[in-house]
Amino acid sequence: MTEQISAARMSQQEQHCLLKLEHQLVRLKGFISLPSFESELGEQLQQWQQQGHLQLETKSLTELPKDLVTQNGITHGCQMSDELWMASASLRRIWAHGL
Repeated sequence: MTEQISAARMSQQEQHCLLKLEHQLVRLKGFISLPSFESELGEQLQQWQQQGHLQLETKSLTELPKDLVTQNGITHGCQMSDELWMASASLRRIWAHGL
């Protein structure tokens, strides 16, 4: 079972990591460029992965055009848990309203 995630209790680094992850997932349609996450953010991704909130894989890269992978630096297919998706939506709302 995965741990509960609360956007309101996230550190600034966790918030930055989550919004960056969400942005890449949306822009790259389910894929990310892992090297674009600095070491601290990479550690956060590992933590979420260990907690069961994040799944990274490389098998689906073979289904993408090679030029798309190269141009965008795509390294992994990625699945976020529902908890992370809800936290990212909550975080955007918190920031939008200055809460």
